[in-house]
Amino acid sequence: MAWNFLLIWGIFTSIMVADYAREECPHPPQIDFASFETQIYMKGTILDCSCKPGYDRKEGTPLLIVCEDTQGHLSWNDKCQCKGKSPQSQEEQSVSSAPINPGEQTDRTQTITDVRLQTYNLTGHCLEPVLWSHASETKSYQFVVGQTLQYQCLKTSKYKGTAESTCIKSNGKLTWTKPHLKCSNVTSTETSAPSSCTTEYKIAAVAACIFLMSFVIFLVWITWRKRWRRRRQTAKEKTKKREVRSQQYCGKNHMPDHPVGLLSA
Repeated sequence: MAWNFLLIWGIFTSIMVADYAREECPHPPQIDFASFETQIYMKGTILDCSCKPGYDRKEGTPLLIVCEDTQGHLSWNDKCQCKGKSPQSQEEQSVSSAPINPGEQTDRTQTITDVRLQTYNLTGHCLEPVLWSHASETKSYQFVVGQTLQYQCLKTSKYKGTAESTCIKSNGKLTWTKPHLKCSNVTSTETSAPSSCTTEYKIAAVAACIFLMSFVIFLVWITWRKRWRRRRQTAKEKTKKREVRSQQYCGKNHMPDHPVGLLSA
C-alpha cells in the first residue's frame, strides 16, 4: 500500500513539475443515445488503468498512465496490465478474455483518424493507448484544455450524425463547447407510436360515445315534447266538450214544463 501511495504521489508530482500549467477539464457532456471518442490526446491527459470485473491491476504496474513528453515527442509513459484474481486465471493473462483485433480496430477508426491526423502535429499529441488484456469496458480519462472529442449516435439510434466538443477556458472557467447532436432510441420511438395511436383511438371513441348519448337524449326530448303537446291538446279538447255538455244540460233544466198561455187560462 505504501509503495502504491508513493507511486501515485510520484506520478502527480512529475505531472505538476513537468507541466505546472496543466488544467483538468470537467467531465465531458453526455448526449442521450450517443457516445464520444478520440484518437488524439493532449499533453497531460491521464488514463485510469482499470480492469474488468474478476481481474486486478498487476503488481508493479501503475494505477494511472500519463501522456507526457518522451524524447522530444508525446507518448504514454507506461502500459496498463491486469491479471486474474485467482491463480488459475493468471494463465490467461497472455490472452485477453475479450480480445480486439488490431486490424478491426484500425478499420473502424481509420477513416476518422486519416482525416484528423492531417490537421495535427503528431509530435504534440498522444495516440490511442494500446488496449491491454482484461481492460475495463469503459475507459476513464482526465482531459486537459484543448482536447477535442468526436460524438456519434449509437448504431441502435434512429438519427445519425456527428459533432465535436472541445475543452476550452472561458471567463477563467474550464468548460466544454456544446456538441450540436441529437439522437433518438429506435426502441423507444417504435414503442411510443402504438401508445399514441391508442390514445387517439380512445379520444375518438369517447367523443363518439358522447355524440351518441347527446343524440339519444335529443331524440328522447323531442318525443317527450310531442307527447306532452298531444296530451295537452287532448286535455283542452276534453275540457271544451265538458263545457259544452254542461251548458246544454243547464239550458234544458231551465225550460218551463207548461206553456205560458195555458197557465193564464
